[in-house]
Amino acid sequence: MKLKSLNWSIFLLGAIGVLASLLVAAEGGWMQSRMGRNSTEVFVAKDVVADILPPPLYLIELRLVLSQGVEGSMDAAETRKQFDRLVSEYGQRVDYWRKTPPLGLEGALLGRQHEAGQKFIAAARAQVVDPLLAGDAAAARKGLADVHAVYLEHRAGVDETVALGSKLAETSMAQFEATRSLSTVVAIAISIGAIVLVLLFYRIVLRSIQQPLESCTRLASRIAAGDLAASEPVDADRSDTIGALQKAHHEMQTRLAQVVSHVRQNSESVAAASSQIAQGNQDLSQRTEEQASSLQQTTASMADLNTRIQQNSDSARQANQLAMSASTVAVQGGEVVGQVVTTMKSINDSSQRISDIIGVIDSIAFQTNILALNAAVEAARAGEQGRGFAVVASEVRSLAGRSGAAAREIKDLINASVARVDEGTALVDQAGATMQEVVNSIRRVTDIMGEINAASVEQSRGAAQVGQAVSLIDQATQQNAALVEESAAAAESLKDQARQLVQSVAVFRLAH
Repeated sequence: MKLKSLNWSIFLLGAIGVLASLLVAAEGGWMQSRMGRNSTEVFVAKDVVADILPPPLYLIELRLVLSQGVEGSMDAAETRKQFDRLVSEYGQRVDYWRKTPPLGLEGALLGRQHEAGQKFIAAARAQVVDPLLAGDAAAARKGLADVHAVYLEHRAGVDETVALGSKLAETSMAQFEATRSLSTVVAIAISIGAIVLVLLFYRIVLRSIQQPLESCTRLASRIAAGDLAASEPVDADRSDTIGALQKAHHEMQTRLAQVVSHVRQNSESVAAASSQIAQGNQDLSQRTEEQASSLQQTTASMADLNTRIQQNSDSARQANQLAMSASTVAVQGGEVVGQVVTTMKSINDSSQRISDIIGVIDSIAFQTNILALNAAVEAARAGEQGRGFAVVASEVRSLAGRSGAAAREIKDLINASVARVDEGTALVDQAGATMQEVVNSIRRVTDIMGEINAASVEQSRGAAQVGQAVSLIDQATQQNAALVEESAAAAESLKDQARQLVQSVAVFRLAH
């Protein structure tokens, strides 16, 4: 027999126990009922015997009262009184047994002896009590003798009832004992049968539970020992708690094998990667140290370069100031040369005009009207300054005669002076142009020096910023070097932990 449900097995086991208890209880109740009935029969029989032997059902006391009345030891009135009392008590007991008839003794108790008792009472009243009340003692005595025969009949009925009650009591007592023995035997038999049935069913249930549990225990022990390749049979048709436990163990083994396999693969990969990381961190640490050393040299070089740039900036600033001063002086010299050029041009113009005037004076003698016209044209051409020429022309017209000779002499001098003034004007023009070029060059030099100064300032600032940046890079590189060392230590620790993890997972044996 193979049980598929643990709950159903436990229910059947409990049901067998409950059924056995119910059977024992039912048998006990049935036996108790029989024993109660037998004991009741015994008690009733004994009560009947106990009730019929003494008065009032046994009319022996009534017989004694009759004898006392006949013999004269009790007067007639008292005899009647006791007679009536005893008859009343007899009737009450008879009524009691009629209402609660004794089982098996109804006929005997209310049969012959009762009929004889009624005859005895009637005969005693008519033949004994009434004559005593009438004062006829002889008739009462004779009646007592007649009534005694009826009394003996009543006594025989009582003896028969007593014998029947005693026999009934003995029979009921024997049945009671037999029933009690049978009840004990049946209870023992039912108990033994229930125990045997429970033990058999318990063995069946135990086998249906023990084997799967032992299988689960063996599988759990192998898993605990690291053997994930072990296999135990699983009852796929079983759907109770034990079946679920077997399936859960099998699923746990499968999942754990997958997890351990993945962990083993990943731990080996982590170990290899951590080894590479550790080697890379060592290389990175060396390169970072080299970079830190180079940055320190770069920082020193930048500090030196910043100092030189600062010196160049100071020199450029001084040169700029000197160029600005030279430019100012050159501008002033240019202005003076310009003024000289202007003056020389004015002198040249004046000399030219004087030469013209001398020419005019020279030709006054010949063409006075033409000279006046030319002077007017020149005056108109000269504008505001031409008015003087117009006056000169008019005076020349009037003085032409007197200044002819003097004009020729002056013309010669003026021509010589004009030639020298032209040479001076040409030199002054060259000097002015040269000074303008100098001024322009100095301005360009000033602008260039200003640009150089500004560039030097910007370069100085840039060099300072570069120095700060290099310093920050140096600090960051040193921090990176420290972090790289820490990372290398962490990678080495990770490598050790991965190696330990690989060793820990290596205890599990997987199916291939």
